[in-house]
Amino acid sequence: MDKREQARVGQVFLILGVVMVVFAAVFWFGVIQVEQPVRGILATVLGVAGVMQAVIGFRLANQS
Repeated sequence: MDKREQARVGQVFLILGVVMVVFAAVFWFGVIQVEQPVRGILATVLGVAGVMQAVIGFRLANQS
């Protein structure tokens, strides 16, 4: 994979990670209604996965 393709994949990972964090916030604040124990678990898992994906994407996009 050349540097341009790697940077593009990193950008996609970064954007999708941010989207996952936004969905985690939507579930956390109750905009999408789910039961309380599920809300916390779902928001936590989505948030952690989104942050990890965004960090990986950031690293891929900024490698030289």
